[in-house]
Amino acid sequence: MKVIITSDGPSLDSPVSGVFGRAPYFIVYDLATDRYEAVPNPAQAAFGGAGPMAANFVASSGAREVVTSGIPGPNAQGVIMGLGLEIIQFQGLVRDAIAMLKSRYNIKPLSKEEELAKLKEEKARIEARLKEIEGELKSK
Repeated sequence: MKVIITSDGPSLDSPVSGVFGRAPYFIVYDLATDRYEAVPNPAQAAFGGAGPMAANFVASSGAREVVTSGIPGPNAQGVIMGLGLEIIQFQGLVRDAIAMLKSRYNIKPLSKEEELAKLKEEKARIEARLKEIEGELKSK
């Protein structure tokens, strides 16, 4: 399960950000595989509407929950809740937020064998989709 954690920096040792729409980074974290990506918030420097823009980014990432130490503004909250995402408030480091989520859901990381099997399945799906798209393009 993917989650987004607002962060003041790009590492797991960064503090969870107190703002949502203008957080410097989003940590996109997969609880099952322990993989993450630190993504600069594309809405951080927006003149207006940063909250809804950030909420749409979260939704496009495939995350199901947002962890932040502040309260998103009303416009961002409306978009987040309208998309069926949950907002979880947490103060501390990103690493500690991840530990809290794992404990909350009793999630154990995949073994290397399980992760390899999942990645091979994903690779096969991607290769099949690539062939399908290539076939569509050739037939035009």
